[in-house]
Amino acid sequence: MARFSFSKEEILAGTVVPADWYPVEIVKVDEKPMKVDDGSINFFVSVKILAGEYANVPVYSYVANSKAMGFAKNLMAAILGIAPSELKADEDLDLSTATAAGKQVDCYIVMGEYEGRANNKLQDWALLGTMSGGK
Repeated sequence: MARFSFSKEEILAGTVVPADWYPVEIVKVDEKPMKVDDGSINFFVSVKILAGEYANVPVYSYVANSKAMGFAKNLMAAILGIAPSELKADEDLDLSTATAAGKQVDCYIVMGEYEGRANNKLQDWALLGTMSGGK
């Protein structure tokens, strides 16, 4: 018989939260090449919800592809602490754990599905407190 235990984070990882804006802290950013090698990179972000009924629930989700970085516009703006309209064209930006970990932002989380199971999906981003109200 195999014996094991779950950490508190492992138990919370299975929690599907209602669609809403949440204050989150970015934990890490992963870069993974596409399964079909087209030279592009998928970006995944891991966050932890900071407050409310779902405080400490971790969420890990795909956010953008290097060939469609426009989907990461609101995320980059929130990390930089600016409005998306303040981003500059052709500015060299770094989306990585080194630049994003520890940043607190608002994130719109929705229910998604992976291999037939419900999960959380990181959908949109904003400056901390502007959409979640700090709940």
